[in-house]
Amino acid sequence: MFTIKADQLAATLDKVTSHRPGRSVICGDEILLEASPSWLHAVSVSDRTVAVARTEIAATTSWAVPIDAEEVDVLRSWLVCWNAVGVRVALDLYDGPALHFSVGAAQVSLPVLAEAAVMPWREALAAEIRPNRMGQRQHVMRASDLDMWSTAGGEIEVRPAARDGAFVVTAADFIGVQFPESAAPERVCQDSWKESLQARSFLYKGKEYQVGGLYAGPCGHTWRILAEPAPGREPIVMSTREPVARKTLSTLLSSCCGPLERIM
Repeated sequence: MFTIKADQLAATLDKVTSHRPGRSVICGDEILLEASPSWLHAVSVSDRTVAVARTEIAATTSWAVPIDAEEVDVLRSWLVCWNAVGVRVALDLYDGPALHFSVGAAQVSLPVLAEAAVMPWREALAAEIRPNRMGQRQHVMRASDLDMWSTAGGEIEVRPAARDGAFVVTAADFIGVQFPESAAPERVCQDSWKESLQARSFLYKGKEYQVGGLYAGPCGHTWRILAEPAPGREPIVMSTREPVARKTLSTLLSSCCGPLERIM
């Protein structure tokens, strides 16, 4: 659990909500929230854009949870009533996974979408932030594009991306990429974003597992690891087919009679 100022969290969410996919062909209408010991990231991926905002926190564990964008709207409305809120992710074998925001006895709980598509936002940014040394063709930015990026911050910088026709948008604690209409995000490296572009992982019985990663077992079933385990606790894995199905990682490994392989 960590505590964050309500207006700080609201501002972070506001920077990416204009990029909501609205049930796009890339993914559903979700916003990904990721916590590491130093940063809280909010990520939105649409057909043509990747938008990432971050704010500093002091967390004890790392997690990556997709939340329905409409639920995030509810949270955003609730935040205006408070100065600071506690944030805690709840993953256990008995209750559905949820992200809890609380102030004393008041609480908003957002269901976690374990079945949501994985957002490859780190790969997309890392691929496009590199300058294109072969030269750039001129690209056109429409008025609607400007409106979409205007929430990134008071001052934004726009520059060509590695791919022709794409561009990178940066602001304070914000980075994004817009792709040309003929291309969708497939896959910064600015030093200040180096930590953000490194996925969090943990070791379990000698094998590395990625927080937020999607894994397949020998039986073909897919499982998601949403958070690193607390000290002395077992990692919990969530089924992507049946969100209510969850097991400890040791139980799953025993029942699968084989290792898990990361898909994304």
